[in-house]
Amino acid sequence: MKTTHEALMALYQSAKDHMSDDEREDVARVLLDQAGSMARNLSETYEGIGCLVSYDGQSKTRAGHFQDSEDVFPLLWGISQQFDVIAAMVEIGDHARQRAAGK
Repeated sequence: MKTTHEALMALYQSAKDHMSDDEREDVARVLLDQAGSMARNLSETYEGIGCLVSYDGQSKTRAGHFQDSEDVFPLLWGISQQFDVIAAMVEIGDHARQRAAGK
C-alpha cells in the first residue's frame, strides 16, 4: 500500500463481510456526508488561497505567497492527499450503501 486511499480500501475490504446492513448504512452515511463537507470546505479554502496568490501577483509589494516550487509543492501535495482521502470515502460509502441495500 502506498496511499491512504489504498489503506482505507483494504480496511473496508477486510471488514465489510463482518458488518450488518445497519452498520454498512451508518458507514455509508457518515463517509458520504463527511466527504461532501470536506470537498466544500476545501473548495472554499483553495479559493481563498487562489485569491491570495492572485493578489500577490498583481501587487507591487509582494508578500511571497507561493512564489516558487518549494512553496507550491507542499501545497499541491497536500491537496492531492486530501482528494485521495475524499475519493476513498466516497468509494467506500457508495459500496457500503449498495451492500446495505442488497445490490
